[in-house]
Amino acid sequence: QLQTHLHWGKLYILQGRFPESTQKYQEGLALARTEQHQEGIISCLVELGVLSDYEEQYEAEVTTLAESLTDLWLQRSAYSFLGAVSIRHGRYQNTCTYWQKSLDISLALEDWYSVASYYNNLGDAFREFGKFAEAEASFQQATALAQSLHNEITQMAILEGWARLDVVRGEYHQAVERAQETIRLAKLYDRQFVEQLGLSC
Repeated sequence: QLQTHLHWGKLYILQGRFPESTQKYQEGLALARTEQHQEGIISCLVELGVLSDYEEQYEAEVTTLAESLTDLWLQRSAYSFLGAVSIRHGRYQNTCTYWQKSLDISLALEDWYSVASYYNNLGDAFREFGKFAEAEASFQQATALAQSLHNEITQMAILEGWARLDVVRGEYHQAVERAQETIRLAKLYDRQFVEQLGLSC
């Protein structure tokens, strides 16, 4: 029954029916608590946190449960969520810590697509934290891996974040070049939101 709630919650998200999804995850959370199903509890908490636009009401419990998880995929999801909550609320050092943990798990799992994404995420977090050298190193690692995987979707996100780093460092010519490439890829893959981000650089 718990899995049914989780599946319906995910399906409703895919359909854009967010209130129904929230209800399913709330019901699933209540059931998981009754059954003392730790993985079910944290799965529902993370999804509810995402649906709430990374507000802080689920953060403390996810933090408590995350360290004890044995399922590395779920643990990575928890750390990824905690990093997103932290950056949403301007706690950049915490963001770096959590996304580094997500990166380490991805490396252990040899999930290279996720490794590229987390290097990119760390680049964004380091940039906001004011650690520009670390941000550039993360974007370089993300780029090298994304290119080796022929993953232009991830490359597009990397370029957008890296262009923002160029802007704050005053390297405007480089920023324009990266932003233009971001826009080209966004148009190629019909990613209007990323195109708008590229234009805003």
